[in-house]
Amino acid sequence: MARLTQVLVWLAASIIYNLFVHPLRSFPGPLLQRASGIPWAIQHASGTQAFNTQRLHDRYGPVVRIGPGHLSFTDSRAWKDIYGHRVHESNMGDMSKSETFTHVIREMPSSIINADREEHQRFRRALSHGFSDSSIRQQEPLIVKYVDLLLKRLTEECDNGKTALNIEAWYNWTTFDVIGNLVFGQSFGCLESREYHPWIAFILKGTRFVAVIKALSYVGLSELVQIMFKYGAASTLKTVRSYTEAMVTSRLTMDKEREDLFEGLVKRRDEWVCGTCSVMVDPMKFEIDARRAVEFVIREAL
Repeated sequence: MARLTQVLVWLAASIIYNLFVHPLRSFPGPLLQRASGIPWAIQHASGTQAFNTQRLHDRYGPVVRIGPGHLSFTDSRAWKDIYGHRVHESNMGDMSKSETFTHVIREMPSSIINADREEHQRFRRALSHGFSDSSIRQQEPLIVKYVDLLLKRLTEECDNGKTALNIEAWYNWTTFDVIGNLVFGQSFGCLESREYHPWIAFILKGTRFVAVIKALSYVGLSELVQIMFKYGAASTLKTVRSYTEAMVTSRLTMDKEREDLFEGLVKRRDEWVCGTCSVMVDPMKFEIDARRAVEFVIREAL
């Protein structure tokens, strides 16, 4: 009973603090979300958060308090303050990324998504050529090949319009087959097999899992998240990593130059520019960096 009383007192004190003392108390937002992070967490885990936040902006304006310590902006002027590089403001560093969203699992190594500015720019410099207009245009024949295959498969499967198809799956298969070729130099074979490659299936299923664990971390249950990962997802992730390692290794051993999304990184296999100095890279370290860059390449391409 005493324990329950302590919990209730703590909850009441937190709500009072969030509503009347918190530094963000003057920003507009719905009462429940200003008082507690639980409503936002539930919305995020259920996949409705973005839609609800948009409705709140329609009601409250360009700045909305969607959690006790969480503001959402739709004003373009906020972009520079949040994401911009503050070169001329010596007394203010760059705004750091929230680990609640970018580094939920402590055992996971840092990646291009949660890297600091210097490391992030290092990857972008290596990969930027692959995303240039001219480079993408050179890939048009390859993309057209998969689009033609998509149309062929749809024609075969629809039975002259008599059979309903899950077009979302077909679009996903086409997208990942294209990206697989542009990044790894080989297709995932989804359109050929008419099913998801295990690597892709994990990514799609993992999206929901990531939403749930971020929601749990958001409300202060980070320790529970670490336990869930250790005993529930670590083994699966290890399998997926083995797929990634095999594909990256295969791509790095290709003799012929490919002007694809990954070629910029391959060209820096022997020499990696870090800041103002050039350093020779250990092959194992490079392959680790390459796997981390894969996350960035696929996210940018998609």
